[in-house]
Amino acid sequence: MHLYNLTLKQADVAIQAVVGNFFGGRHQEILVSHGTSLEILRVDAQTGKLESISSASVFASIRSIARVRLAGNTKDFIVVGSDSGRLTILEFCASGGTFDKLSQETFGKSGARRIVPGQFLATDPKGRSIMIAAVESSKLVYTLNRDVSTKLTISSPLEAHSPGTIVHHIVGLDLGFENPIFAALEVNYTESDRDSTGEAAKNAGKMLTFYELDLGLNHVVRKSSAPTHPRANLLVQVPGGSTGPSGVLVCCEDVVVYQSTNGGAHRVPIPRRRGAHSDRGLLIVASTMHKMKDEFLLLLQSELGDLYKVTTDHSDGVVHALKIKYFDAVPVGSSICILKAGFLFVASEFGNQCLYQFQTLGEDGDETKYSSAAYSSLGMAPLPREYFELRPVRNLLLTREIPVLNPITQSKLLDLTTNTGSSRILAACGRGLRSALRILQHGQDIADVYIVLSFVNATLVFSIGEDLVEVQDMGLPHLVHPAGVRHILAGGETIVCAATNQRQIVVALSSAEVVYFELDLDNNLDEYQEREALGSPVLALSLPEMSEGRQRAPYLDATTISHTPRQLASHPQTGYVYIAEGDHRARSDISTEFEENPRTQSVKSDYRTFERPRADAGTWSSCIRVVDHVKQSTLTVFPLAENEAAFSLAVVPFSLLGGELMLTEVDDIPLTLLAFQGRLLAGIGKALRIYEMGKQKLLRKTENSSFATAIVMLNMLGSRIIAGDMQQSLTFLAYKEAENRLIVVADDTQSRWVTCSTMVDDTTVVAGDRFGNIFVNRLDSMILEQVDEDASIMQEKGKLNGAPHKTQMIAHFHIGDLITSVHKANFAAGARETILYTGLHGTIGILVPLVTHADVEFLQNLEQRIRAEQTSLVGRDHLSWRGYYAPVKGVIDGDLCETFPDLSTEVQRAITEELQYTSGEILRKLDQIRVISSGF
Repeated sequence: MHLYNLTLKQADVAIQAVVGNFFGGRHQEILVSHGTSLEILRVDAQTGKLESISSASVFASIRSIARVRLAGNTKDFIVVGSDSGRLTILEFCASGGTFDKLSQETFGKSGARRIVPGQFLATDPKGRSIMIAAVESSKLVYTLNRDVSTKLTISSPLEAHSPGTIVHHIVGLDLGFENPIFAALEVNYTESDRDSTGEAAKNAGKMLTFYELDLGLNHVVRKSSAPTHPRANLLVQVPGGSTGPSGVLVCCEDVVVYQSTNGGAHRVPIPRRRGAHSDRGLLIVASTMHKMKDEFLLLLQSELGDLYKVTTDHSDGVVHALKIKYFDAVPVGSSICILKAGFLFVASEFGNQCLYQFQTLGEDGDETKYSSAAYSSLGMAPLPREYFELRPVRNLLLTREIPVLNPITQSKLLDLTTNTGSSRILAACGRGLRSALRILQHGQDIADVYIVLSFVNATLVFSIGEDLVEVQDMGLPHLVHPAGVRHILAGGETIVCAATNQRQIVVALSSAEVVYFELDLDNNLDEYQEREALGSPVLALSLPEMSEGRQRAPYLDATTISHTPRQLASHPQTGYVYIAEGDHRARSDISTEFEENPRTQSVKSDYRTFERPRADAGTWSSCIRVVDHVKQSTLTVFPLAENEAAFSLAVVPFSLLGGELMLTEVDDIPLTLLAFQGRLLAGIGKALRIYEMGKQKLLRKTENSSFATAIVMLNMLGSRIIAGDMQQSLTFLAYKEAENRLIVVADDTQSRWVTCSTMVDDTTVVAGDRFGNIFVNRLDSMILEQVDEDASIMQEKGKLNGAPHKTQMIAHFHIGDLITSVHKANFAAGARETILYTGLHGTIGILVPLVTHADVEFLQNLEQRIRAEQTSLVGRDHLSWRGYYAPVKGVIDGDLCETFPDLSTEVQRAITEELQYTSGEILRKLDQIRVISSGF
């Protein structure tokens, strides 16, 4: 078997983002790392539009990115730390829209290793040096300079290793043109290794260490090291010079500490939401800083999405007080960036990436500003907790959103050729209140097809092509035609529930909007013009009775449910989609919070901005949702009882009909369900069971409990079953109906953390695992025939503590994204059947089977030539990366082959001469494979 891997959609997760002048002009751009690719975004200051300028796949795993600018330059360079074991400096070429490699320094082995630098990057604000650090011990410092031709030069690495330490974060200090200093947050574990009781590990403290690069001696020294808060997790640079006092902010649990190189320290508590859960601390997860003429704007973001503005009272470089106040709330981001055009970019951890425009800098707000002058600056004793009232977003205005699929928890491929002419991919995306069911329509053209010009007495339709041609009959119905008048209704919304009292009416629409009506003094019913969007379907509304002497009730109780989608299942007849949703430490509805804190009712309508309040540990909230994906509406929502969670679901046509709802208790968590010959096949913990419908509950008919770990996925074909557990890969089983037994036939030769699978044919299964690999296993057809015909299989003994037989791996390929689902797909009529897969970070790709030997030979030779001529942007060996956990087998990298047009003319000519094809023939062949397999 030979497969051709083709990525239809790159991962859109934002691992990290930095802002800089990568074009060399006055405008700023945003550099986003998507894990395996880099993308440049630009903001239009006039319209607030956020557009993608360029993107490039690096065929490696990006661990960290930073920007650096040499003194006197107007252009920022890109510093990349990856799993290649090399430090790479890139320059963005605006004319060609490409990333050019300026320097590449090798310092260690490839792979994401704990002692090989690459996880952390820090740059000197004046562009003189770079520190790159590993998770453990290793730190290297590089000095940057120019040669006589003004080109960037980089020195040999200077070691700043600290044996026996774990590095949590590093940052460069702003000290002007003095010797560069880097701050590192470290923990020494040498005592913990020698202590078998574990007490030393509990008492191990964190150290804030300053490393100074002596430019004169070309040497790195440890300038100082002092204990800091044991729950510190993040370092933030404080501007120096005329803008600020320099130094560093140490972000800890519930506390922010300012610390300078001379030992001065100030502590201030992080304000918390009033009514928030009090048994856990609050951490800062992201930060951004923007320099202005004589001041700076420094924002911190908590793990709940709240933004805090931090300022300092300082003079002559000495800080007298550190102040913090609540600024606004935005979605939790992996990075946040301030642009000098007045925008804030939020690279969201989950869901759409957001662009906000500053309305004010929060100076005129009524929020309390907390100062370190009111608290002790010495010691590590906990500070009293301070609170703020949650309010609507006031200082920021959401201007743009970049829709993303990250994270895709599961997907389904529905064949809708009879209805829409093409297939649809249903992707369960997002987390919590920002989750969504994305409907991806295949073959949708991004360009307009027609132009419609409407005049007083006529309407003209033109077809868009090389020329504008008037179309007499485009096949679309007219608004006025001989048979009548076509009336297009607005909205298509329906009322799902309502609540009333003596003078008020509230109705909830299918669009999740709430409309409010009220009787005026003349008993006329007036509609309140502004509609509140709750974001998720409304299940119930309740209005209290009016008190004596009041004209209206002050509160409305609205119950909505929106959780993280976990599993999808489709009904074979109706086509409805069933979604199992659930969240840990989540409340079931927003009415609970209204009861605890009615003052927050006005802000809960903006569900996309504010994180859901967290409940106690061990508390689950879950529901089953039924969706009509054609009409894009929710038909019904079935909420589960308190502290129950749905982990799996399946549509099972039982041979015996039961009641509408049955509840069957089991002794472990059922992580996967499957319909099997009129019964239910369930993976419950480490046991595989078959259930049959009873009168009041499901009845267990048979069980196989020989699995080493919990079963997470199931597939079947006839009486053959494929079961995948958490750690031991795939197992082939057979069901013997006469003996009513589940027999283990074969298993894999190596352990895998399987996440999804699907059967390709009777003997072949394709699966994905947690580490971004997709593989194909096959069992000898002769063995399966023996299983069907020979009953002695039940007496066969296992081999190597496993099954009697072993499967053979016939294909293996590293995608670089956690695989969440795989399907057999046929995108269009006449198209070749392919294997569709989706990744957690938003990746969508296909594996195309190659049917002719000529295609296999041509693509293998092309891939080999391109691999030899074009190296990765970060210096990663392509074959080594695609074979991260096992060597590549039976798969050709189509993404690499499609980089052929991006090669230089000389390289293209060399490849065409070796392959004896012209450039046009190679491009036509690649396009032909793409069109035949995917339809576009």
